[in-house]
Amino acid sequence: MNYKLVIAMFQVKLKSVYNDLTKSEKKIANFIMKNFEKTKTMTSYDISKKVNVGQATVIRFSKKLGYSSFNELINSINKLDQEDILEKNISLGDDIATTNTKIANQYIDVIKLTLELNPVYVFEEVIEAIIAAERIVVLGIGNSAIVSTDFVNKLARVGMNAFTNLDTHLQFSMISNLGKNDLLILISDSGETREIIEAAKLAKQNKTRIISITKFTKNKLHAYSDFILKTASFDINLRLDATTSRITQFTIIDMIFINILKTDFSKYKEIITNSDNAVKLLKY
Repeated sequence: MNYKLVIAMFQVKLKSVYNDLTKSEKKIANFIMKNFEKTKTMTSYDISKKVNVGQATVIRFSKKLGYSSFNELINSINKLDQEDILEKNISLGDDIATTNTKIANQYIDVIKLTLELNPVYVFEEVIEAIIAAERIVVLGIGNSAIVSTDFVNKLARVGMNAFTNLDTHLQFSMISNLGKNDLLILISDSGETREIIEAAKLAKQNKTRIISITKFTKNKLHAYSDFILKTASFDINLRLDATTSRITQFTIIDMIFINILKTDFSKYKEIITNSDNAVKLLKY
């Protein structure tokens, strides 16, 4: 893995899980972000004493970031450059050009991490499940509803029986009629949204397989999913009302869709052409 990607992965992982950390774990995160050089030579015991938390909390913090151990986290930190971290932070004093560049760079980072988090074999299994499904329902709540609508439009355009609706009650009616040959795709950044979890429970009762597109850190939705495509998102510095959640979600659905097209390009090209010709009949 190259140097810049290691930096990006650590930063994005930390920002992605920050709001889910306990008070003690946030103390560890804040200490690391402010003391990279010191941290490089510290043990989990050293950090626990420095921030006044238990050593087990430091190890648990490491695993929340997706590392298998504290030593793996330290190895990543040893490859970080303090100057690089500071350069990516957005400040109120930045001009428009600088702010735009920093936002774009953070989007690039989160897309690279999305690719890193999801092995090819998971995409292969997901694509196979989508192609084989008799009916597909896609559900996203709030910001994720935009992504679910876009995904259904793509799937329907190539002739798949895919459905979504902004009316949650209607969505649940559709989900209740799914069976073992159908598929439910749930899109949720947090993986904790009540409607999403209830939809997953309902689908499980009918033995409907579930694909989830959700945050890589452990959440409730993971437990109900047959296939998990992992996202990484965080609020842009200063909380300027911009998030990366939709960027990583759109990246995943585009990866799925393009690879579906490639499984039988001639077939899907013909379907798309027929669809386009039908739409042209409505133009005056």
